[in-house]
Amino acid sequence: MNEFSDIWLKLSYWSLSHKNDLKKWWVIILLAADIFMVVFIVTNFAIYIISMPRESRLMTQMVENQAGYQEYRITGQPQPLDFAEPELISTGSDQADLIVKVRNPNKNWAAGSIKYKFVVNEKETEVEENFIMPDEEKYLTAFSVAKSGSSFNISFITNAITWQRVKDLQKFPQANFKIENIQYTQLSVPERNITVGQVKAQITNDSIYSYWRTDFMAVLLSGNRVVGVSKLIFDEFKSFEKRNIEFRFLSAPSSVSKVSIYPEVNLLDTDNFMK
Repeated sequence: MNEFSDIWLKLSYWSLSHKNDLKKWWVIILLAADIFMVVFIVTNFAIYIISMPRESRLMTQMVENQAGYQEYRITGQPQPLDFAEPELISTGSDQADLIVKVRNPNKNWAAGSIKYKFVVNEKETEVEENFIMPDEEKYLTAFSVAKSGSSFNISFITNAITWQRVKDLQKFPQANFKIENIQYTQLSVPERNITVGQVKAQITNDSIYSYWRTDFMAVLLSGNRVVGVSKLIFDEFKSFEKRNIEFRFLSAPSSVSKVSIYPEVNLLDTDNFMK
């Protein structure tokens, strides 16, 4: 206890004897702190003034980049499919086939699934499903649709489209079908008192890939008007295999200026490739 008192007395004596010096140093410390604060504020203000043009440019670039990103997002999205007017092809007194041409304008997007239906005189057909590859043009159809009357109001509705991005279609397996010796003829069926249309051709799977399923569609044209459509399915179409194909049309158009046969293979469906 006495030792503590002695230290305290010594400190008190020293502070009293150096009172003037302590006041001087205290003033110096406060003055240095004030000078430091003034220099700090002035320096930061000067830096702010000098950097204002740069900050302004950065803000402008950020706005421009944001606008560019929004534009990229818009342009990067798939463009809508282009549908022509739907057509009705009468195949008898009470039935008809329906067809519409569709084009995919996108080079990097495939419509992996298109669910659609037709409406004829306010009556809807069953929902069908198909696909369309990038930059492809094809037909969507509905067969043997009941009809009545002599005038028809036809519309086409897409229920849902599932898009699939394709960065480089050339990296996917490429289908290659050689279609030769296409012949269209009319055949009489005396027992039914009708005349049907027939298309024959030879099709070669001229590629290294084999498919579990391949669809083929034959379209008859009279000028620019579709007058007949038929579809066949081949199972297990192997690489470099050649097959004969024969389409039948219940309604035999008397005037056919062109016959087109379209193979349909979904190259994005890996399950369809035979191992």
